Amino acid sequence: MWQDTAIAVTQAVLTVSLIPAVFDTKKPPILTSVPTTIGCAVFAATFATLGFWFSVATSGSACLLWGVLALQRSRQKPPQEKAENGQE
Repeated sequence: MWQDTAIAVTQAVLTVSLIPAVFDTKKPPILTSVPTTIGCAVFAATFATLGFWFSVATSGSACLLWGVLALQRSRQKPPQEKAENGQE
């Protein structure tokens, strides 16, 4: 189906664009990454019920990357105030 291809290609481009964020020191907020992870999982499950297998794969990949970002953010130490570490 052309819809599966259109969704999968778009989702693949969006997923590839997340790769630099995984390797960067700055991570998106946890309140962004967790709901997006859940949303991508819902999309993948929905696409599976429709038989859009390419879309399932790309949505699953996006879900995985957003989950990694959420995990990375949850393990980051909170930024310290400048006054606490003696910086102006």
